[in-house]
Parts: sequence; structure tokens; C-alpha cells
Amino acid sequence: MERREFIPFLGSKGSGKSSLIKALFPQLEVDYSEPRFYRDYFVGEGRYVRELSGSEETIRFLLPAMSKWRVSKAVVVLDLSKKESLSWAVGTMPLLGWEYLLVGNKADLPELEVKVEDVRSLAERRGAKLFVVSALTGEGTEVLRRVLVGEIPLEEVPKPPAPPRVERVPAVAIRRDYLPSPLSAP
Repeated sequence: MERREFIPFLGSKGSGKSSLIKALFPQLEVDYSEPRFYRDYFVGEGRYVRELSGSEETIRFLLPAMSKWRVSKAVVVLDLSKKESLSWAVGTMPLLGWEYLLVGNKADLPELEVKVEDVRSLAERRGAKLFVVSALTGEGTEVLRRVLVGEIPLEEVPKPPAPPRVERVPAVAIRRDYLPSPLSAP
């Protein structure tokens, strides 16, 4: 009997784990509610995506069992629009001895609280590969999917492009002194 290989998807509640799983594997019937502990989706060839609860307590509760899971890489999903998502990843990643793929999700949103540079720094510190994606638009998901199913080796994945540097030019302040004048004459 062949042992199952699991690809755990971790991230704080609301980070977009379920939406990302659906974007990566559109054939799956994804449950968008937060799992109590975890939920498995069969993706083929003995591989399962295992969506874990975003609760840190649940992660700590599952730690003894996690050591028995056959995991080659785990996906940590960060919501780029919420600063707490980065804090969650920083606190949770050291608990597990897995190879990580760090995924910055919701890159399509106009207001991002988490800078890609901060996520890149975390990825470098943890030895993780960084992917910046949008589960909603599908941007960046194809390369991630191909890595997860073993179609392309992780070493061949290019780094995501750095955001354009904005040159800050100091503005010249225009100073004007005004002499108050009465609004009406007596």
C-alpha cells in the first residue's frame, strides 16, 4: 500500500487558502468554511492537499501527528492585505520542520498592508521559495501548481520580480506670507 503524500496549506483564517486551492486545482469541490482541524483534497498520483485550520492552537494540537505525515513541501499562505497574516507566519513556520513555499496571496488588491520586501525577507530567512499570486485573477498560480504536482523542480522557478523602485524627490515648499485684510469696510 502506497503512503499518501500531503501538501499542507497553512495560513491564518481569511488568508485565502481555500480560494488558492480552488485556483490551483479547479476540478476540486472546495469547501470555503474554515476546517476544524484539517481537510484533505485528492489531487492525483497519491497526492493530497491538506488544508489546515488557521488557528495557532489547532496547529500546536496537531504537532505530534504532523511528524507522521509524508510531506515534501508545505504551502504557507499570507494575505498581503493584512499585517496579522505575516505575524502568523513568523510565529508558526518555526514550529514545523518542513520545506516551505511562501505564497503572498491577494496581490491584486489595491491596498496591501504587507510589503513584498518583508515577505521576501521572511522567505530568505526560512529558506523558502516565494510566490506572489492572486487566487481571484489566477495571476502567478500556474507556476505554483506545476511546482506542487512535480512538473517543474523548485530550483527552476524564477524569483518574483521586485516591485518598481519609486524615486522620492523632495517637494519644494512654497512659502507665502499673507497680510490679513478685513472682509468689509466700515
